[in-house]
Parts: sequence; C-alpha cells; structure tokens
Amino acid sequence: ATPEEAAKSFVDLVGKVASSDQTKPVVILFDGLDETSRDSLEDTARIFSQLFTRFREFPNVKILISSRPEDEILKSFKSTPDKRFVEILLRTDDPTCLRDVKAFLTQRLQTIAERHGLSSSGWPDVDDVEKLAIQASGLFIWAVTASNYINARLRLQGKEILQTLLNQLDNKAMKEINSLYRTIFDFLYPEELEDPWIFEIFRRLIGTIMVLRVPMNIRDLSTLLDLREMPHSDHVDVRKFVENLRTLLVSDLDDVTEETVPRAHKSFFDFITGDHIPKRFCVDIETSNAELAVLCLHHLTLAYPDVHTTHYASKESDLKILSPA
Repeated sequence: ATPEEAAKSFVDLVGKVASSDQTKPVVILFDGLDETSRDSLEDTARIFSQLFTRFREFPNVKILISSRPEDEILKSFKSTPDKRFVEILLRTDDPTCLRDVKAFLTQRLQTIAERHGLSSSGWPDVDDVEKLAIQASGLFIWAVTASNYINARLRLQGKEILQTLLNQLDNKAMKEINSLYRTIFDFLYPEELEDPWIFEIFRRLIGTIMVLRVPMNIRDLSTLLDLREMPHSDHVDVRKFVENLRTLLVSDLDDVTEETVPRAHKSFFDFITGDHIPKRFCVDIETSNAELAVLCLHHLTLAYPDVHTTHYASKESDLKILSPA
C-alpha cells in the first residue's frame, strides 16, 4: 500500500471507533516523529499533518505528536489550515520536565541500589539524586544513559567504584550527552585496545541496528549478520556484545537475553555518525545500508536454490554484489 492508502485505512479505522460514541475522547499518540528516516521525514510529516483535516468531522479525536522541532516537520504542520493544530514547545528546563527526570532518577537508582546491595547504606541519598538531576538538565536520555552506566560499572567492578562514578558524572563537562557517550566509549574501548576485528564488529552491529526498518531481537540479529572473522571461524556472540554495550543499546535494567531488542537513541545515532569521534567507531550509514542489502540477498539465496552468490562478504571491505544463477 502507498503511504496515502495506509493513511486512509488508518483514518477509516479511527473514524469507526470515534463515531461509535462521540461522547468519549479517542486519543492517538505518535512518539518520536523526528526519528523517522531522514530521507522520508518530509513526506511522513506531510501525511501526518493531513490527519488533522481528515478527522475534522470527529471532534472527539485528539492527536498528540511528540518530536524535536526539525525543519521538515515544522514546515508541514505550519502549513495545515486546520485551526485545531496547536504547537506546544516543551523546554527541557521547564520545572515539570526537571521534576519528572528527578523522579525517574530516584526510582531508577533505588532499583540499582537493591540489585547491588547498596540499599542498606542509604544510597541513593537526596544529594546524589539532585546532582544527577541537575546534570541531566531535563533530558531523559541523559538520565537513562547515566543510570545504565552506573549499573554496568557496579556490575563489573562492585560497590567501591560508586563514589568515583558519581564524581565523574558530576563534572560540569558531563552535562553534554556527547561527553557522556565519549566517557562510556573510553571505558568500554580503552586506547590500548587495537584489535581491528572488535571495531569492525562494533561498526557492523551498530550500523545494522540503526538502518533496520523494523528492530530485531538479538537472536534474529545474530542469524542475519552471521558475523565471523574468517569464513570458517566461530560466529560472534552477539548477545554478549550487546550486553557489553547495554548502556547504549538497552534502556531497561533487565538481563540481556536472546529476546532483547537493542535500540539506539537518535542522539546516539547523531553521535556515532558524526565527524567528532575516532574513525574506528564511526558508522557510515550508506555502507550499513549496502551491507544490509547484501545480507538480505545472501539469505534469499539460502531460501531459493536457483539463486547463488558470486561472493559473500565476511568483512565490510569485502562487499560484493550478488547475482542470480
């Protein structure tokens, strides 16, 4: 179906629900519109903006769309003639936002304390929560990433590292999310680590997670990628790799299993594809898209015996085109 046909089906479905009892509100929430692929963001925003006019006959339908104020999105929505469209700018320094982040950190750190036997010592105390909340400056992604970082370091190094971590996170420079990402990278991949295969695994795994249209769990990712240093080597333990990167890829505190679905926040996407990080970490989206296409074609050849590969890429530098038999 075309995007317009999909939108029509959606409007028809919601219209039936809304018309069944117009005394009851029907609330629809779209979260993270700005995380749509950059190539299709303008078209997606245009289709979403048209929903307002299509629901004009259903006053009980309310549509909430959360997004960063990207130009493509603002242009589409500001051109809508529907007067019911209201733009609300939520500032990260708004007292409500700051209060919500502080509440999240309080609960999150209490859970971490219970997991690592720190509750009896009275941690987290009010001062530590307050300091981290100030550093977060209303950004939930900072709070999530910082708390995940604390949990990961405690898991590896024990209680004695806690005060060092808190002092590190309380540094003024750490208020920037990119500084927090760099700190995590420095811990996970120290400068003396030089094995190129480790960084190739990183680029290929992270690149695939970023370009996938539909997120996959670790089991399916492992099957799709079939990462091996050499054609006859054992395959990479993707679950263990994601577990090591859980601070960046897994938002909750649960154990990482084959069913875990790793995801990357938009801010991490911007960080890892930018020019300000070492080349060994930098993910090239065009390369990742091309590699994913090759992998999909390779798996098709396994399903259909009348198609074969001329060469299968074991490394990103070996990418070749597949051809039918």
